Amino acid sequence: MRLLGVVLAGGKSTRFGSDKAFAEVENRPLIAHVLDSLSLCDATLVVGRTALELNAQDSPPCIPDAEGFEGPVAGLVAALGWAAQNSYSHVFLTSCDLLGLAPEWPRALASEARPAAAVKNQVWQSMCSAWEVTALKGYRPSSNSSIWKMLDDLGASVVDPPEGWANVHGVNTPEDLMRARKRLRAQQS
Repeated sequence: MRLLGVVLAGGKSTRFGSDKAFAEVENRPLIAHVLDSLSLCDATLVVGRTALELNAQDSPPCIPDAEGFEGPVAGLVAALGWAAQNSYSHVFLTSCDLLGLAPEWPRALASEARPAAAVKNQVWQSMCSAWEVTALKGYRPSSNSSIWKMLDDLGASVVDPPEGWANVHGVNTPEDLMRARKRLRAQQS
C-alpha cells in the first residue's frame, strides 16, 4: 500500500472568522499539527491551496480543488486524481482543523478501505476517511454531493472509533480553538 495523507484546506473559514489553517496552537499553525498526524503516510498533500506558507522544508505539495464540485468533495476528487497520477494506492482524507488524530490511524483505516472506509461515531466522520484511489471509478458524484453520501453510496466499510478518539476535536470557531488549546495543555501536563 502506498498511502497519501491529504489535508483539505480550501474552506472559507466563515464560522472561524479568519484562515483557521494558520491559527496558532502551541506556537504552531493548526495545519502543521494535522500534517504531523500524517507522519506515517508515505507522503502528504494539501488540497484547496496553491501554496502553503509553512517552513519550506515542512511544506508538502499543494493543489487546487477540482473544478465542478463544491466543498470537501472538490478536494477529495482532486486528491484522488493526483494520487492516481503519482502511483499511490490509497488516500487518507482529513481537514486542516481536525486535531488529535493518532499517526497510526491513517494506515489502519486505509487497510479497511474497500473502496472506502470511515470512522463512525453515531454518524460518518467524513474528515477521517480512507479511499482506494479507484474508489470513484464508475461513480460520478453530483456537483453538490457530500462525502457522507458518497461513503454511503459506495458501501464504505464502517470502522468504530479507535481508542483515543475522545482526544480528536474539530476547530470551527474561535471558541473551539480555545478549547483545543486547553485540551492540549491538559494532555501535556
